[in-house]
Amino acid sequence: MNPITQEADLSRTYWFVPVLAWLICAVALSIRRMHDHGKSAWWLLLYFGAGPAIVVVASYIGWQSISSLCKIIGTLIVMVGMIELIYAPGEAYENKFGPPRVW
Repeated sequence: MNPITQEADLSRTYWFVPVLAWLICAVALSIRRMHDHGKSAWWLLLYFGAGPAIVVVASYIGWQSISSLCKIIGTLIVMVGMIELIYAPGEAYENKFGPPRVW
């Protein structure tokens, strides 16, 4: 086996571990922030699933005339979700997910 090819295969494998760790942390923190807002974690599917889905479906169907509009709408959906998760304050009172966190 060629050592250069074997090294390239290992480098493709090792990037997966930190990316998976980051992804687990990002999902956990996003769920926690949604609960701070009094919303179910299922809202994350709308924010981070619907936007890319609109773009993929528009590209797959071949809607060339509204493809750029679908990309704008998809990007706006993702941006609204990110802005809410990052900047909107959580509820100041206890909701169905528990008491507010004290930072």
